[in-house]
Amino acid sequence: MILRKKGFSNQIGLILEPVSRGIGFTVLPAHAVAAYPKPELINSHYLPVAVSETLYLAVRRQQVLSNRMHTVIDDVKKWL
Repeated sequence: MILRKKGFSNQIGLILEPVSRGIGFTVLPAHAVAAYPKPELINSHYLPVAVSETLYLAVRRQQVLSNRMHTVIDDVKKWL
């Protein structure tokens, strides 16, 4: 048997490609699964109890943040 060499990107939108081919599994948020263009090729299993993790924002005390970083941080805080 000859195994072809082929890689997959670690972008969240491409993670389900090898899963859809039957060569792996993954744990993803529901929105990533819902956005997959070929849902008929994957099986989803939902947890009976939702899982969540605490998010932390860490910045260097002495580093001055750019305006765009302040914008990103402000937008993220709106969603939390």
